[in-house]
Amino acid sequence: MSDTGVRTVAELLTEVREILDEPLDLTGNDSNLWSNTELTRWMNVGLRRVWAHVKKERENYFMRTVRSDATEKIKVYGRDYDPAEVRILAGRKELSLPPDFAELRVFEPVISADAGDVNGEVQFLFNQLANMGLRTRMRAIGPERGGVYECEIVFREEGPRIMIFPEPVLQSPIDVRMEYVHGPLQLTSTDSFEGSGFNQLMLDAVVNYVVYRARKKEENAASISQAQADLSDSLDVVGSAAGPRQARDDEVVDGYLEDIIG
Repeated sequence: MSDTGVRTVAELLTEVREILDEPLDLTGNDSNLWSNTELTRWMNVGLRRVWAHVKKERENYFMRTVRSDATEKIKVYGRDYDPAEVRILAGRKELSLPPDFAELRVFEPVISADAGDVNGEVQFLFNQLANMGLRTRMRAIGPERGGVYECEIVFREEGPRIMIFPEPVLQSPIDVRMEYVHGPLQLTSTDSFEGSGFNQLMLDAVVNYVVYRARKKEENAASISQAQADLSDSLDVVGSAAGPRQARDDEVVDGYLEDIIG
C-alpha cells in the first residue's frame, strides 16, 4: 500500500502477479505470459463488473455530493476536480462535470455556503435542447435575472458536460448543489483509487476477476475452476458488505394502545 494508505493500480497489478506467481519481467525480454497492458485492461472490466454488482445490491452506494462553493478540490480516482466547474457564471454555457459522472440525481441552486436553502428564484429544467417546445418556452421567459434555464447532459470525448440554454446573463454567480451517481473510470497503470468509492473488499473482488481472466488464458482447468470460485466468493462478500437493499417490510405492532383508544 502507498504511503498515503490509498491503493493504486500498480499495487493491484503487483498483487495479481503474486497470485499468478509471475513477477513482471523488467529485462525487456518480454517473457511474461500476461502483460501489464493486458492485466490493466481486465482490471478495468473488473471494476465495471464489481461496480454494477454493488449498485444492484445497493442502488445509492456510489453517490457523491458536490457544492460549487466548496473551497477545496475533490479527488476522483486520484485526479483533482474543482467543484467550481459547476458554478453558473455569466456567459458560461457549458459546465464540466466530474470525470466519474454517471447519473444525475440532484441539481439545485443554493444561496450560500453557510445556508443550505434552495434559491427559489432560479430553476434548472433538464431536457433535450434540440426541440421546438424549448424554443417556444424560451421566448416566454426572462433568464437575464436568473429565472428558468433549460439544461441537457451530454457525454463528450473530453468528459461529461451540462449544456445551458440560454446563455446566462447574471449580475453575480449562482452556486449549486449537485448529487450524482459516480462510476468507474478507464484507468491506467499510473492511476489510484483515491476518491473512487471502492473499499478493500471491492478491490479484492477486482483482483480476483483479473486472476480469473488470466487463468482462462493459461487454459488450466483446475486453475480456472479455483479462480472462478474465489471470484464468486469475493462477490458474495462484497454484496453482503454493501448493506441491505433499499426496501423493508411494513411493521405492524399490536398492543395495549388499541385497547385504550378503542
